[in-house]
Amino acid sequence: MPHKVYIGYKGIFGNEPFSESDFLKKIPLRLAIGVCSRIGSMLYLRQNENHIQAALLDFLIRRQNIQVKSLLINNARNYLNGGGQIFLSLYLNAFLKYCLENCKDFEYNDSDITNDLLIFKNYLIQADKLNYGFSISLESKDQNDFFRKNNWPIYIGQIHHNIELNPLTAFFKGILILDFFKKSEEWTENYKKYLEHYEVSNHTHFLQILMQFIMEAVTKKDQFFIKTDPFGIKFFSNFEFNIDKYKSSKDKDLYILENPLFNSGDDIFMVLNYNYLTNKLFHGVIFDFFKRLNTKNKNFIEYKSKIGDLFIEKNLFRRIIKTIFKENFYKIHFEYKVQNNFPDALIIRKNRVFIFEIKDSLLSSNAIQSRDYIVIEKEVDKFFVQGKGVNQIGKFIDKIANGDNPIIQDHGLILSKIEIIPIIIYTDDSFDLPGVGDYLNKEFQTQLKNGSDFKKINDVLFINFDFLIEYMDVLQSGTASFERSIIKIYSLMRKRRRLSERKKTIEHLDKYHQKFDQYYHSVNTVDEKRESYVEFVYTELGIKDSF
Repeated sequence: MPHKVYIGYKGIFGNEPFSESDFLKKIPLRLAIGVCSRIGSMLYLRQNENHIQAALLDFLIRRQNIQVKSLLINNARNYLNGGGQIFLSLYLNAFLKYCLENCKDFEYNDSDITNDLLIFKNYLIQADKLNYGFSISLESKDQNDFFRKNNWPIYIGQIHHNIELNPLTAFFKGILILDFFKKSEEWTENYKKYLEHYEVSNHTHFLQILMQFIMEAVTKKDQFFIKTDPFGIKFFSNFEFNIDKYKSSKDKDLYILENPLFNSGDDIFMVLNYNYLTNKLFHGVIFDFFKRLNTKNKNFIEYKSKIGDLFIEKNLFRRIIKTIFKENFYKIHFEYKVQNNFPDALIIRKNRVFIFEIKDSLLSSNAIQSRDYIVIEKEVDKFFVQGKGVNQIGKFIDKIANGDNPIIQDHGLILSKIEIIPIIIYTDDSFDLPGVGDYLNKEFQTQLKNGSDFKKINDVLFINFDFLIEYMDVLQSGTASFERSIIKIYSLMRKRRRLSERKKTIEHLDKYHQKFDQYYHSVNTVDEKRESYVEFVYTELGIKDSF
């Protein structure tokens, strides 16, 4: 995420006062939820588009007289034209929580147009509160360390709200995880009871119902509610928000995450958060399935570890790797002569060796809520440096150099001609922090003892698992293929690193520390509406068999 200028209360309203008592007297809960749902639907998958920011501004001030509208638009224009933002899902969630905790339900007088400004003002005030409490840390080893220390605490709390979850990717994974449960001896009986609970005959039906309404937010302008039938009412009641349960819950964000639909009556559900509804397609399935397991002494860590090992690593990840790297061009190994600590995937083409480790780990809520760099850094170390992280990749490379691993010799490769590309795949979007790749690479370099024995050992690449799914069709061949793109990305990374060291500006540091997918789009032009994509994924991942 590049740095964005947020337009706060003073940027729009200057020193104009706001009356909280007026807001609470005039704005009922149902209206506040409706406004939040409407804004959320417009932001969904589009919050970085300038015309959406302008459209939302117009939505909140459209009933004001020309003088008021002109003043507010002029105040906002310079910020918006410069790429600034007024509306973000993060801020909307803060405003929604304020309304849920403070607003009452009563009859509403829609003729008072000043109420629109009360809503807008309070939204900005709640947004301003989120930006309090951050201070600049001046203690750092270098400019990249300074960048991380002053960005990770800010970004960590924003990711779950501001990241744009891809509903198609979540839908694919949801079908596959439920298909995995269906075929697993350990979970097949629980799978049947899971479907019985939702009163559906097939898990594809369960996910298609959710997907249908999520996609309406994308395809229909300003669609912020679900109009349904008696079956839908019963189905969606599983995710229905209850104000009393919300107020008594210890973790209010978690309660909204699990219950993102507000029943407004007349067969209509309003969506409190579209990202949270999208979350129901995959991550929600994992948590919900566990909650309904019919076993004693349930252990979530053990359950999640099994999913990571048996489904993510040994099932879905391997299918994706075989799709991207065609075996007539690449030699693919997921294990080799029963060796311990073998990478999750090792791929060879000529003298180029790709080493993959995949980590299906969740960033702790403690780290997310901490706003503390040290706490976040310890989590990154725990999951991606220690254990199956850069330490293990470094040890594996040293084994190759020492001749303790026969795979290189068996393929007739000579050490001095080998180029190594180390890659860590992560599955939790919470790790979408700028600069993690650079941090891991510094740790990786300290692990290498025999790096000079090879032609080249490249920097560690840190890649989101969902990226591989979203682009698996174009990653397999052509100019945007995985291997060709990586060569171009390494070149661009070196260029940006030199510029950031020379210029020492936030803009250049931002560009250097971009995520892998941002680098990918910098070196490739990819059609985001590829007509054959869905059919390709259905075929390659075996999703067709589930229908």
